[in-house]
Parts: sequence; structure tokens; C-alpha cells
Amino acid sequence: MAKFFCILKIALRAAIWKATPQACTVGILTLLGWSLVATAAEVTYEYDLAGATGWFNPYGLNSAVAQIAVFLAVACLFVSAQFRATFLSAFIVLGLLTTAVELLAVRVNAHWPFALPDALHWLQHYQQTALFVIVLIWWIGAVYAIMRSTIPEGRGRPLLRAVTLWPALLVALGALPYYPTFRGHDFDRQRANLWEYIPAVLDGSLDADKRPQPRRVDREQVELAQPALLENQTSALAPHAPGRANVYAIGLAGWSEQNVFVKELDGGLKSLAAVLPLDGHVIRLINNVDTAGNTPIASLQNFATAVHAIARAMDRERDVLLLFMTSHGSPDGVALRLTGELYTDLSPRDVAMILDSEGITNRIVIVSACYSGVFLEPLANDDSIVLTAADADHPSFGCSDEREWTYFGDALFNRSLTPGEDLRQAFFDAKLTISQWEARDGLTPSNPQGFFGRALTNKLAPLYLHPSSPTPMQSAAGP
Repeated sequence: MAKFFCILKIALRAAIWKATPQACTVGILTLLGWSLVATAAEVTYEYDLAGATGWFNPYGLNSAVAQIAVFLAVACLFVSAQFRATFLSAFIVLGLLTTAVELLAVRVNAHWPFALPDALHWLQHYQQTALFVIVLIWWIGAVYAIMRSTIPEGRGRPLLRAVTLWPALLVALGALPYYPTFRGHDFDRQRANLWEYIPAVLDGSLDADKRPQPRRVDREQVELAQPALLENQTSALAPHAPGRANVYAIGLAGWSEQNVFVKELDGGLKSLAAVLPLDGHVIRLINNVDTAGNTPIASLQNFATAVHAIARAMDRERDVLLLFMTSHGSPDGVALRLTGELYTDLSPRDVAMILDSEGITNRIVIVSACYSGVFLEPLANDDSIVLTAADADHPSFGCSDEREWTYFGDALFNRSLTPGEDLRQAFFDAKLTISQWEARDGLTPSNPQGFFGRALTNKLAPLYLHPSSPTPMQSAAGP
């Protein structure tokens, strides 16, 4: 612990450009300890910048760790092996101090009570440049002080090393495909790193004036409207039809900024109603600015409420719940995003836990999203059918806004699922069609997954509607 604080002393003295005579020497454990502290501090800094409306991006943790690793890898090239652990530990603490200063500057700038006189407004044009130069000079002086503290006098031109270390770090960190762990509502993916920025500049999409900005909803109004909107949907459910198994459905479109998901939800439910007796037993949860005033949003709370309402209406031993979800996806589950209101994921664990808690055993779960194969293992059993647009390790395709369907929705609902056809045959027909489209377009196979529990498959067999029922309109061309 003494060495831990000894490093803090070296960095604090360096911050005022003072070397530390007879500085301590530390090992790899102290370096690892400070690295963990720095990673936690960076994530905390991003959380503060994201604000109250920010959302957690788990993949940003990879970037946070990679950033520290690159930071250390480059810096260690400027110091001999016998001095590295001490120098790098103090160097990390200096980075922590820099982050603290940046956070303080952001806070002060946001609450600065004084306005510049009119005659000095021109200073605002140079404020950022002046701050950058000041911080750079201070940082080089501080690194120079750390080198004088940790490298024996007369060894290796520490001032030259301190000056050249900055551009080396700038190049290395600039090449890192960095994403923040917490993203604010104004996060611009195209400016997140050079790998996104350069293609955006080349194709002209970086110009904010040319890009349509997503419309937002009034968060408070949306939240207040949810109980009444859900009540309207649940009270409109058709009565339970006695004497046979009933099929109840929850349709969920999770991503508000692309209409393809709403289109696919409506088309998919129409196709399903043509082969299974839904009989008005449908609840829709939609994240879309246009429907936020008249349809319940797709949130975790609304999903749980909808499942609870259907569980009360159905015969849980005999009836079947059909859950169809379409959205963007990740290994964490299906994305639920309504611009200005929410950003979260509906995970496989959430779905399984909510269905199990309501005692709903017979369930068909269809997930049209990237990485949707993650829903298979938690939900697959003898009383379930689970169909997914991809396996757990790959994306699916076709979610561009000009489309009516994703690849999966088009192949399954629009082309394969016809009256008299069962879900098993329709799924395997759709899987073959998707593989042909992906091969044609040079795409990595999404590998749709299908699980058909024996008990539920047998239960559904007599429910499939006669081929004379109306069919959804199909187009002749591929997607």
C-alpha cells in the first residue's frame, strides 16, 4: 500500500513540474492496481458526460480496457525495462489527474455565471485552441518531471522523450476503434473514431445538415400515457373461445428510428393470423414516434404487463402464447429504443423469467434480430417453439429503412408461411431462401435457428388454418 501511495506522490509532484528525489521503485502488481483504477475512472467519466439520458454500451468496456493497454504499450517504448513499472504507474496516475481536470472544466463551463464583454467575444473563437495548447504544455512538463523522478539522472534525454511521447500516443489511440461505455443522446457514431469518421467524410454523410435528425417524443407525456394505452389493448382482447386451444400473441417492434420494424411487425402478425387462430388475441408494443400517442411502447415494464394480462385471460395449461419480436439485436438481447424516452435490451433471461413467473408454458417465440440465437437456450423445451433470424454469434440482414421486411421476415412471413403450412416447414423453407440471398449478396451466413418442442408441435397441428384462408401478398423478386 505504501508503494501505491508513493506513486501518487510522484504524480502529484509532477503535476506541478517537480521531480521526486529518490523515488520508490514498484512492480507489476502496483501497475495493475493503478490500471484498474484508471479504467474505472474512465468509465465513470464517460457516465458523467453521457448525462441522465445516457445508456450503457457493454462493448464500450472492451474499448476502455484496450485504451489502457495501448496507452501502456506505447509509453513503455520510451522507458528502459528496469524503470517501466514505476514510470508507467506514475504515468497512469497523471492520466487520472488529467481526466479529473477535464471533468472539472466541463462542469465549470456548464455553470459559468459570467458573460464576456462584447469587445472580447472574439476570444470564444480561440478558447478551445488556447486550452488545448495550455494542457499540452502542462502535460509534457508533467511527463518530463515523472521521467526525471524515475530515470537516473543523465540517462536517455527525458525532455526529448516526453515531447515525442505525445504524438506517439496520439497516433496509437487515434487508430483505436474506440466507443464509449456510456453514450449520451447526442452520441454520433460517425465521429466516435477514425474508422467511422473517415468513411463518413468520404461518402459525404458526415454533414449534419444533410442527415435527417431523429424526431423525439416527450418523455413525461409518454410515461403518463402508458397505463391507459395498455388498458385499451388488454381490454380489447377477444373473449377466450372454449372447447379448443386459443393462441394469444404479443407483437413487439423495438427500434423507433427505422420503420422497417413496424412494417415487419404488422406484416408478420397478419401472416401468422392467416395460419393460426389468433382471433383478436393480439397485443402490440411499438417503439415509434408516430405511434407513441396511441400504442403502448415496447419497454420491459410494458412487456411484463402485457404478459400478465394475457396470462389472466388464457387457459395456461391449454392455450399458447406467441411472442414475435423484431428490432436490432446484440448478444444481450433485443434492443428497445424510443428516441428521447428509453434505451435498453430485452434479454433472453428477462423473457424466460417473465413467462415462467406467469406460468405460461406453451409458447412460440419468434425473434427477428441480429444475434437472436441467444434466445434459444433459455427458452427451448418440449412445450416451446423458438425461431430466430440468426444464431448467437452472427448478425441478420435487411433492416434498412427503405425495406418492408428484413431478410428473415420476408423469407418466413411473406414467402413461406402460407395457410395450411406449419411453422416447421415454413421455417426450413425460409432458412434455405435466406442462405441463397446471403450467398448472392456475399454476406456472412446468419444461420437462422429453429427449435420445435415435440409437445407444442403436436398441440399446434390441429390449429393450422385451411389453405382456403387469405394469404399475404407476396412479391416475385428477391429482397
